[in-house]
Amino acid sequence: PWGSRFQCADDEYNELATLTLASLPRAIAALFHQTAIHAFSKTALAYFFCYASFWTCVTYGITVPSGLFIPSILSGAAFGRLFAVIVLPLIYQTDSAHNLGLKTQKLAIAGGIAGRSR
Repeated sequence: PWGSRFQCADDEYNELATLTLASLPRAIAALFHQTAIHAFSKTALAYFFCYASFWTCVTYGITVPSGLFIPSILSGAAFGRLFAVIVLPLIYQTDSAHNLGLKTQKLAIAGGIAGRSR
């Protein structure tokens, strides 16, 4: 299973734990590859975007040689996925949930690329 069960029942997962307690590459994979449009709620994505953006700014600001690529992709992917969850159902009202999920993946990837170009 892709989600983290952090204090949940066997058939449930914790959205924020999946994103914050996992390794950065695993969190990016969850944002990029989860096809269900409602795999992450708007609230969880908004909190995680703020969390990831804060730590991205800290990483950029310290004078220690550290990776900038992964944190910026992570915050961009969170924003892209949040944008997709909010906007896509408004634009594509007649599409199936599967098609919206695929479009959500594409916007998360585009957000990750945009996050890297900051």
